[in-house]
Amino acid sequence: MEYPTAMQPYSTSELEELLAGGERDWVEFKQNWNGNVRKKTAEAVCTFANDLANHNCPGVLFAGVQDNGAPCGLPIGGQLLEQLTGIKTDGKILPPPTL
Repeated sequence: MEYPTAMQPYSTSELEELLAGGERDWVEFKQNWNGNVRKKTAEAVCTFANDLANHNCPGVLFAGVQDNGAPCGLPIGGQLLEQLTGIKTDGKILPPPTL
């Protein structure tokens, strides 16, 4: 799979491949949105932005996905979307994340 540059979004088929490939340093799964998940998500987004492994491709966070890549039924509603948007605008993450 050829990965898009930071300015190009992943296609649906590319996202499906990433989902099937499991977590790695630029792919993160979040099963729920309880406890300190928001903080850990913000840390993952910062890791993606820093790209210390030099992947030269955008990191991806999948909300509502179990560690095995299966969906877990997390409702994707207004509150979750507001919190994800908040992570996007918190701090000085460069390049800015795409939601």
